[in-house]
Amino acid sequence: MHATSIKGFDLHKNFVIEAVFTKISGTDERGFGITWGGKDGGNYYEAKIAGNGCFSYAEMKKGTQSLITGRIITESINRENSTNKLTVKKVGRQLHFFVNDQHVINAPSKPLFGHQLGFVLDGKMKVEIDYISVRQIS
Repeated sequence: MHATSIKGFDLHKNFVIEAVFTKISGTDERGFGITWGGKDGGNYYEAKIAGNGCFSYAEMKKGTQSLITGRIITESINRENSTNKLTVKKVGRQLHFFVNDQHVINAPSKPLFGHQLGFVLDGKMKVEIDYISVRQIS
């Protein structure tokens, strides 16, 4: 995980985090995505997609991953080495997850470990991040 804090951005309020990824090479069975609510490399939340069409929302706590939603196969993920947009939207106590602007699932927001935001890659792969947008919403 690679993460940073953004001055003035409050993860306890409503927000949208959106990133566009282009997978260049590597396994399609392992995921890449967005992290938030992190304290360090072993405590954070993540939303990931994989080249095989899987989406997951998980908690990393003390270095151990626990899936919150399980792995979800979704047709909205562009397969293999391609470009995808991943969006995490928090409204109230709910998280709304989108891939390529298509709704995937809602899930409850959980207590945060900290204020870090970042990216995660599982395994050996090459991924370009075209952009990230982080904003508070009403």
